[in-house]
Amino acid sequence: MLFPMYTVAADVLLQMTKVEPHEKLKAWGMLVDFRDDLGRAAFVSHQWLTQQHPDPEFQQFRVLQDAIERILNSSGSLSLDPATEAVVPTAKPRPVKDFQTKALFFWYDYFSCPQLHDSALFVDRITSRQEQTKAINSIPAYVTRCDFFLALCPVLDCRVEGKVLTPATWSSRGWCRLERVACELSPNSTWIVIRSATSIEAVGTLL
Repeated sequence: MLFPMYTVAADVLLQMTKVEPHEKLKAWGMLVDFRDDLGRAAFVSHQWLTQQHPDPEFQQFRVLQDAIERILNSSGSLSLDPATEAVVPTAKPRPVKDFQTKALFFWYDYFSCPQLHDSALFVDRITSRQEQTKAINSIPAYVTRCDFFLALCPVLDCRVEGKVLTPATWSSRGWCRLERVACELSPNSTWIVIRSATSIEAVGTLL
């Protein structure tokens, strides 16, 4: 990795009411430089609702919170999506206890990577941009290090951008495709798609 794997703990994520940038969470001491001995990490892959901010009205992130709450407070397993059941016979449902037995941390681009928000000085902006580039180039390593890959793709109406986000648009977005490929090439190739707080399924791969 070229840049630290900054994450937030599950309890911090569940208490959020606004998606704040990396610079603010780091200044507030809310970011954790993840190590394997701390617990397990989840990588959150998602589309931004606007070009300037990933979720200005906290619509998408609330779905993530509700889904994580459900996983942490339930039993049994996350069922396989129909396509996986049909074409990946070796795939198995993901037990929710995998999320519950160790401390859980989350990587999310807006607060895990530098966003250049509070870099007023020219020199600071150059440094921040260099660090942002290092973090972006480290994404495949972050995905590999995570035990869980979460595709956060609820259907949302982005009126400002004049578009609707769906699981299909998530699959077609360049960054999301790159993250998904990194997941499918990693040891933990099964990933989890979150369409809503109650629609959470495990997806297998033939790779």
